[in-house]
Amino acid sequence: MRALAAHGVEVSHGDVRALAGVDLVVGERESIALIGRSGSGKTTLLHVLAGLVTPSAGAVELDATTSLVFQGANLLPHFTALENVLFAERDGADSERLLALVGLEAKRDHLPRELSGGEAQRVAIARSLAQQPAVLLCDEPTGHLDTDTSARVLDLIEALRAGLGFSLVIATHDPDVAARCERLVALHDGVIVEESTR
Repeated sequence: MRALAAHGVEVSHGDVRALAGVDLVVGERESIALIGRSGSGKTTLLHVLAGLVTPSAGAVELDATTSLVFQGANLLPHFTALENVLFAERDGADSERLLALVGLEAKRDHLPRELSGGEAQRVAIARSLAQQPAVLLCDEPTGHLDTDTSARVLDLIEALRAGLGFSLVIATHDPDVAARCERLVALHDGVIVEESTR
């Protein structure tokens, strides 16, 4: 069963084509790493899948809800950790439980400036999951973190995916991050040039 699919997606910025006819199917509970150099189209594709960018050609068929984790936590600075998660909560979500799942129940009343980089990113993950997505999209979620913190955040995402059953699409240039995923999709100049599974 699929969660979403992109068909012939193109995105242009002036004379530059950021995506040039991309086809991608994301299966239920599948984990995919989008790999490639900066400017290859990884982030643009994630934004199209998240509905933040409308393709100039092609279409995205969504059979499930999506949510996006950005490279930076992008928390609301005057909201506590819990309030940041509550802000995104959809009916039926339990923000306090999600904050506990990411190990931050003790920091629920802390403001973003009182959190470490890793803690802030874990709040961002909980906030995304409060939208109850079937597909979690992550754009270099460990890009601003040190190696040890990155590993802990990735371990957390894997554990949450196993427990909650969402699909994962993660854009990365880090081979260690990509190696954690079931399928690798390589982009170059807005085109998928290679796919492999492990």
